[in-house]
Amino acid sequence: MNRRWALCCAMVGLGHLAVVKPLESAAASAPRAASGSATGLASAQPSLALAIVPPADAAAPIEAARGFQVALSNVGDQPVRVWRDSCSWGHENLSFELRDDGGAVTTVRRRPITWEKNFPDWATLAPGERLLFDVTLEPSGWLNLPALKPGEWRSVTLRAIYRSVSDRQAQLHRVWAGKVVSAPVVVAIRR
Repeated sequence: MNRRWALCCAMVGLGHLAVVKPLESAAASAPRAASGSATGLASAQPSLALAIVPPADAAAPIEAARGFQVALSNVGDQPVRVWRDSCSWGHENLSFELRDDGGAVTTVRRRPITWEKNFPDWATLAPGERLLFDVTLEPSGWLNLPALKPGEWRSVTLRAIYRSVSDRQAQLHRVWAGKVVSAPVVVAIRR
């Protein structure tokens, strides 16, 4: 396998989010949608879907040396608010489940940080819009990454998980609360 095609370990940087306008087929690109709650924002329950975005060349594997993206999509018919990762309410909402060839499952989550400035920060996704997270996995930014020796490769099945809790701030600002999980993808990681 070519080294540049490997999913290697790097980190999700703060502020690396983009809201993308309507998808061609939000429902088709969202294998698993989840309903949550957002009191007062809409009468119907908003639905979100999560996906690990494949490279532009569908035949190429995810290349973590350049990072990869995770898309949180509004597949419902009402606007929905979600926390951005630039505040404490959204910083640890995105995590990953890694399953190795032996079936062992590990949850990889962001390292907690100390906030010098912290305020509620959300994105409002219209129906068909998505929020993109730029992701690279690195031990300095993530907990529970596989321990690999220099030059070692490992194939894993990766699923993205976005979980937002219903707390006072979420209720006050009518931010979606719930859990959504992406379809699994097989990737190679290396050190």
